[in-house]
Amino acid sequence: VQQYLVENLHDPDLSPATAAAALRVSRRYLYNLFALAATTPADFILSARLERSRRMLGDATQTARQIGDIAFQHGFSDAARFSH
Repeated sequence: VQQYLVENLHDPDLSPATAAAALRVSRRYLYNLFALAATTPADFILSARLERSRRMLGDATQTARQIGDIAFQHGFSDAARFSH
């Protein structure tokens, strides 16, 4: 499940519901799996997106990139949400 989520972080429509549908499991089952790790699917998605964005922002070779572009590349549909 985590691999699927990480591979699809670029998709702004990625959500627990779309992931459950793609993996052919119920949302309840998906939430139960993440409860074992004391998190939620939505928190995992947000954390993974933020971590990828953080790494790209810290990459010296990416200096010409706009912050909004980095946000959109990692699945944030709104630069304000990313900035928050």
